[in-house]
Amino acid sequence: MSEVQAKLAAIVDDSRAAINIGSVAGVDKGDRVTLFRTVEVTDPDTGESLGSVDVEKLHLEVELVQEKMCVAIVTDLFYGDDEPTDLMSNLLRPKRRKRLALNVARGDKRTVKVAIGERARVELVGDESQG
Repeated sequence: MSEVQAKLAAIVDDSRAAINIGSVAGVDKGDRVTLFRTVEVTDPDTGESLGSVDVEKLHLEVELVQEKMCVAIVTDLFYGDDEPTDLMSNLLRPKRRKRLALNVARGDKRTVKVAIGERARVELVGDESQG
């Protein structure tokens, strides 16, 4: 499976995002997208930059592909703090996807804050059958 680096281009709605690469880069329906947040690390004593770490923020799956862009839907599910976590409850509970937005209200644990231009990685799942 190969990977292609990309960026978040737009928020389509609260569960879909447009990514700045498409069929020209080999993207196909069903490919997996991961959005990242970058954490800059500085030395607490000197203030010198020690580098950065990319942390996975949200997972999506491509559902629409155009030549230069694709649209992906959030696949991560949300479970509230007050919800039971036993197996039967998980099976019977309606599935609720996490949401994405540019601004998130305080206390909203279901919505993930994103920014246009954030780094994304697209895993070209279709490459597995070709390799």
